[in-house]
Amino acid sequence: MTGFDLKDHDNIEGIAIDAFATSRDCATGLRVDVLPNLPPSERPRAQALLADIEARRIFERKTLNLLEGVIDTISRRVLDGTEEIEGFHADDCHADGGAMVTQRLRTETADDLARALPLLLALRDSIHAVHDAMHAIHAVDKLRAAHNRSAS
Repeated sequence: MTGFDLKDHDNIEGIAIDAFATSRDCATGLRVDVLPNLPPSERPRAQALLADIEARRIFERKTLNLLEGVIDTISRRVLDGTEEIEGFHADDCHADGGAMVTQRLRTETADDLARALPLLLALRDSIHAVHDAMHAIHAVDKLRAAHNRSAS
């Protein structure tokens, strides 16, 4: 199950409306945080995704594939730009014995990309929710048709 709760919507149109709203946020994230921070060789997929979002083609399989690729690229770049440093931190008076602390440091680029990642993940979840709802509707329609044929 994705992070998207289908029970919060009365119909598939409501799910699709949320997906389109999320796509607008993603377009901003792609323009502001992603494209300026990717090397030129990694920009075409993000640019194609942005073009599909701007053309309102978010439910096409091609767009979903582009989205998955951009999420993978950004996730990898955020991990590459993140370093965890462990150290010992003693209190001022050395009364409590201190503690080991872990600090996560990110490059500015990784920070920018990390800011866009939740938006892209939310869009992916919304698109999957629409596809899941459509598959469910289709399956129920087939079941009803089979039931009606057997009842007559």
